[in-house]
Amino acid sequence: GVLIVALLLQSGALVQAAQAQTLAEPASAAADRVIYDNALAAGWADWSWDTTDNLAANAPVHSGAASVSVQFNKAWAGFYLHADPAVSLAGYTHLRFWLHGGATGGQRITIMANQNDAATVEVTATKDAWTQHDVVLADLGSPATLSDIFWQDATGGSQPVFYLDDISLVSGSGGGGGFPDPTADGSNQDGLDNPTAIAFAPSGRVFVAIWGN
Repeated sequence: GVLIVALLLQSGALVQAAQAQTLAEPASAAADRVIYDNALAAGWADWSWDTTDNLAANAPVHSGAASVSVQFNKAWAGFYLHADPAVSLAGYTHLRFWLHGGATGGQRITIMANQNDAATVEVTATKDAWTQHDVVLADLGSPATLSDIFWQDATGGSQPVFYLDDISLVSGSGGGGGFPDPTADGSNQDGLDNPTAIAFAPSGRVFVAIWGN
């Protein structure tokens, strides 16, 4: 069981309420599985086509010392990472990566898994900025294993250089394997003036908030 304690401050008075209840313990999240972090993880190889890429670009980087620079030279070119053996996706929910549009930005990129072109996601790079993308694996066809990831031109033409970094498989869309997740688990339903509260949700999230009228 989990003991939930809320402390509310209102009009200078301290009101303490404690409620004990049995909550389902959150399932253990799979540890993030790195695909690229300064270099490709063991078992992964670069099988790109019609693309100029550099797996050790020194700027810009999101973290560490290197990122991947990618330039599509022809229509439908692709940055293609292949895993051998295929990676089990049990326990994982998202493909996470950071994307930087370089000095131009606006690159349109199709994300695909395992050559399944019936289930793809399109993303757009932001000029001079890193953006985190969490692609739901269900949107990529809910594969049981992952052997191929594609970042492919979505415009039918060449595109200027962009950058990728910190590519991984994660459980949940929050940080560190989905815990903690910044999404609020509740709201002030009572119209209280400036209460302070902390709550532990069944998901394992910790929610701390201050409201004011």
